[in-house]
This record gives sequence, structure tokens and C-alpha cells, in this order.
Amino acid sequence: NLIREKAATAEVIDQLVTELGHSSQSVRLTACQALGKIGAEVAAGEVINRLIIALGDSSQDVRSSACEALGM
Repeated sequence: NLIREKAATAEVIDQLVTELGHSSQSVRLTACQALGKIGAEVAAGEVINRLIIALGDSSQDVRSSACEALGM
């Protein structure tokens, strides 16, 4: 857990949240997966909000990854 928390700096999380809006499906998918691995204990409201928005993504893979990241 300590390693996860150290890796989840505000800068990293901000960049991943930004990548949720990227035009490339693979970038959005990777961002969802990374946010899911970071874990809910470090996820701020903005991260959760953006993952909820990603549930409506045009890509089924991105929607599925966002769902997993949210623990659904």
C-alpha cells in the first residue's frame, strides 16, 4: 500500500485524469486501468467523477475498464 500511495502523486493522478479525455482509445483505456490499480484509497472526487464520465465512452473497452477502476 505504501508503494501505491507514493506512486500516486497528485501530478501522476492529474495526468491520468487528463488522459481520460484523450482522443486515442488506447490512451483512455490505459489511464482507466492505471487509475484502477492506484486504488480507491487515493482516488479523489475528481478522479471518481472522470471515471464515471468514462462509463459513457464510445469504446466498450474503456467503459469496462472504468467500471473495473470504480470497483463495479
